[in-house]
Amino acid sequence: MTVKIRCDYISWSRFYSLSRKLSCRVHDSGFKPDIIIAIGRGGYMPARIISDFLHVMNLTSLKIEHYRGTQKKKLALVRYPL
Repeated sequence: MTVKIRCDYISWSRFYSLSRKLSCRVHDSGFKPDIIIAIGRGGYMPARIISDFLHVMNLTSLKIEHYRGTQKKKLALVRYPL
């Protein structure tokens, strides 16, 4: 059975704006992260932008497998744990 996955396409401007907005919320909360961990594939770009806004030099990523093609697995798997 093939499952349709909803996907919203956004412009680079919107993407950047959302990343900036999240960075501002983190900054305004007073939280100062030591590291930013991106979720592989789609999460690396926003993590990179957020790390720049927050002046966080430590940036790494995780690969989480939850889909095989369009089939959702029962459990998510962290492929390369820290």
